[in-house]
Amino acid sequence: MPTCAAGHNSTDDEYCDVCGIRMSAAPPSGSVGRLPPPTGPSMAFPPPVDPGGAPAPEGGVCADCQFPVTGRFCEACGRDHNSTAPPKPQVPEPAPEPPPVPPVPPVADTGGPQVPAQARSQPSNPITGSWTAVVTADLAYYRSQVDRGELDPGAIAFPPYSPQRQVPMYGSRIHIGRGSRSRGISPEIDLATPPEDPAVSHMHAVLIAKPDGSWALVDPGSANGTMLNGSPDLVPVNTEIPVNDRDRIYVGAWTVITLRRG
Repeated sequence: MPTCAAGHNSTDDEYCDVCGIRMSAAPPSGSVGRLPPPTGPSMAFPPPVDPGGAPAPEGGVCADCQFPVTGRFCEACGRDHNSTAPPKPQVPEPAPEPPPVPPVPPVADTGGPQVPAQARSQPSNPITGSWTAVVTADLAYYRSQVDRGELDPGAIAFPPYSPQRQVPMYGSRIHIGRGSRSRGISPEIDLATPPEDPAVSHMHAVLIAKPDGSWALVDPGSANGTMLNGSPDLVPVNTEIPVNDRDRIYVGAWTVITLRRG
């Protein structure tokens, strides 16, 4: 095997595998041993270059990127493992983001007594007890008006089918009349519901709740008037008339409203 002037064995005939000098300066191939080291200023070659020691053994890690060593050069970052250069400074990984802060629950108000949610949601209602208005079509009432000549059966016929309705009486006012979208009228007891009673005014009468739990009837000035409990006399206009359990209110051509308590 050829030997360079520095005494290194090399498989390359032109440049030394170890120190890289030209092999032409090597002694004849038949010579044995190394050249005597030159002395003083007559040195023909520079001192041998330390190649950094033997190749890095496999099984270690790269000084720059900590990748496992499998040869002279790192497969990850390309570092020469025989180099004496200091390792590159490691870039610190960014600190993990702090976990999200949970929302702080609202502090309960302890300045006064707590009111249950159900109690807060209930509207103010002066009524004590439960009242219901039962709405029906009364044929006897219709015929009595026809017999008195107050109603033309050819113009207003009694409905062949009129199911009974029950309207719970909540709040401080219960309006009786015929609803109208165009006029913005929406009475609690809406007699525009089929079969519509055409003789009922849009705002015919009002039931007013009293502090003691009872009710009073007021006719604000309907076109055909309001009667109570079968009396032929109309109730006075704009006058509160006390009503009781099972009282009957007659309005329109055939409608009777019976009040029920409990």
